[in-house]
Amino acid sequence: STADARRKIEQGLVPLFVADQGPELAQAQAHLLGHLIGLDFGDSPHLRGILDDPQQVRTRGFHAAAQAMRRISAADGTPIVLQLDDLHWADEGSLAFIRHLLRANHDVPMLVLALTRPTLFERHAEWPGLAVPGRQLALSPLDRNASAQLAAELLRRLPEVPEMLAALIVDRAEGNPFYMEELVKMLIDQGALQTDGPQWVLHPDRLLRSALPATLTGVLQARLDGLPGDERQALQHGSVIGQVFWDQALAALDAQSPLALPGLVQRRLALPRPDTVLDGASEYAFSHQFLHEVTYGTLLKKARRLLHGRAAAWLSARSGPRAADFLGAAAEHFEQAGDLPQACDHHGRAAERARQRFAHEAALDHVQRALALLPQLPPETPDLAALHWRLLDVRERTFELQGRRPEQRADLDALQALADA
Repeated sequence: STADARRKIEQGLVPLFVADQGPELAQAQAHLLGHLIGLDFGDSPHLRGILDDPQQVRTRGFHAAAQAMRRISAADGTPIVLQLDDLHWADEGSLAFIRHLLRANHDVPMLVLALTRPTLFERHAEWPGLAVPGRQLALSPLDRNASAQLAAELLRRLPEVPEMLAALIVDRAEGNPFYMEELVKMLIDQGALQTDGPQWVLHPDRLLRSALPATLTGVLQARLDGLPGDERQALQHGSVIGQVFWDQALAALDAQSPLALPGLVQRRLALPRPDTVLDGASEYAFSHQFLHEVTYGTLLKKARRLLHGRAAAWLSARSGPRAADFLGAAAEHFEQAGDLPQACDHHGRAAERARQRFAHEAALDHVQRALALLPQLPPETPDLAALHWRLLDVRERTFELQGRRPEQRADLDALQALADA
């Protein structure tokens, strides 16, 4: 519940600040950070004077978060290790905070380990662009010696690893460790490797009959084709929800799908996550982004539209402290389902939410996507002019915060024209 989330924020953060700032200011820091990450602290007396100033909320929130990290390290004198996975998916606000943290806490014993795909550097070629000690390590394909070591590790439960089998895996994967793992899993699925005893058993006849696909996509598709029907369908439903999905969301798409999750976890196609952003829901993730993409590609377009519609309705109905964080995802699903009025409305609400959190790029992206859909809406769509006004109003306010005066003036003129009409 919202009350529980707020209480946890206070319990975790107030002790970090109370010794030198006192209980009132310590509580203010907790409320500020809670509001910044999406919890509703709108009724807090500490925030009442700055809620209409998103830039001040973000600036003070960034400072408080950096101070919290500093105090965590100082409390017991130990260094901090901050691991950031999939940084290529981070929004601009999150990247801005990481840069602030590196700059503000340059003298704190802290190691930041950020894992990303090259797409991050397509957006920010010099990221993080600060004069702080650091190294960028590009992961190249494994060489043949390292590939042979990995193959031996993957097959270590065989009493003896046939040279032919190891060479087959090494040669086919061409240095891609995920490819090697999936090849071994495919052989298990097809019965060429028997894994139900303390030691694995190789069945050479089944290995010879196994048609090993020439590409990673082919291997993943073969694994999907070999799944029991209920597991394959559950994984397909999960792929519609996203790289990360929840058992309750699966149930909204099909009541039987959550029953297949244990099998998918056992095959390590879906991985349970220890924490979840949704109260009362179990959270899962695809074992690899490429697996998610391949699984989604196996669905027919008609089925995708239907399932996206169900996912959109489920996300839109969320309540609780983080419900507003799913407005953008709901908009995306409504759009994929062909429900353009709901897509526009949710893009507008997501833009308003992003503007309040000083997430300029996200706000402008949601507005742009909604404005692009507006001409496709039927003229009889209820409150069409009001929706258009909301979108222009959010964009104008965002341009104001960014200091983009020409674009702001253009939107003010558009709002005036809309009012005159």
